Amino acid sequence: MVNATMATFNNCDFSVTFFKNNSFIQTTIYNSSFFRASLKQSSWYKAKISYTSFFEADMTDINFIDSECHYCHFNQTLLKGANFTDSSLDGSDFSQANITYQELIVARSLQNVILPNGTIFQ
Repeated sequence: MVNATMATFNNCDFSVTFFKNNSFIQTTIYNSSFFRASLKQSSWYKAKISYTSFFEADMTDINFIDSECHYCHFNQTLLKGANFTDSSLDGSDFSQANITYQELIVARSLQNVILPNGTIFQ
């Protein structure tokens, strides 16, 4: 149960880590990796994330409300129950991720997002 509220992470590697019920509220993350990390039930409210990989991560039941996640990679990520309401996900890649278009459409912006089926939302 890490509380990383208002923290800044640059060029960090959190691969194969276990972060359940964590707080990344108003956190800034740049060019980092959460490869195969478990981030279940974590809160990312108003986070600013860019050029970060969540490849094969488990992000079940995460709260991503009002966040920015630009050019992030969610390839093959488990996103069941994820809440992206009012988030900006521009340029992010959700290829083969476990999330539906209906769950992504609640985002504020999806410009140039790669959807789970490989098509680009414009």
